[in-house]
Amino acid sequence: MTATRYVYAAGPDSVSVGAPLEDGEDLDGVCLDWSEVVSAAGFDPDDQEISITRLVAVWRGHAAGSLVVTGLKVDGHPFAVVA
Repeated sequence: MTATRYVYAAGPDSVSVGAPLEDGEDLDGVCLDWSEVVSAAGFDPDDQEISITRLVAVWRGHAAGSLVVTGLKVDGHPFAVVA
C-alpha cells in the first residue's frame, strides 16, 4: 500500500484542492484495515479526527475509487491518496 501526501491550500474546506471526493461517504463500516490504511497515509491510527473517503473520478493520476485519508484538525491540513 502506497500513499501520496498533499496539503489543503487553506484548510479542509478549501475548494482549491479540487479532489473529486465522495460526498458524505463514511467508510467506517466498510471492510478495510483502517489502521493499515491510516498508517500508510502517514497519520496516527489513534487520532479521532481521521476520515477516509474515496475519489469519485481520476485526479492527478490517481484512479477513481482510490482511498483518501485526511486529518481535519492536523496541522497543515494534510491528506493522502492511498493505493
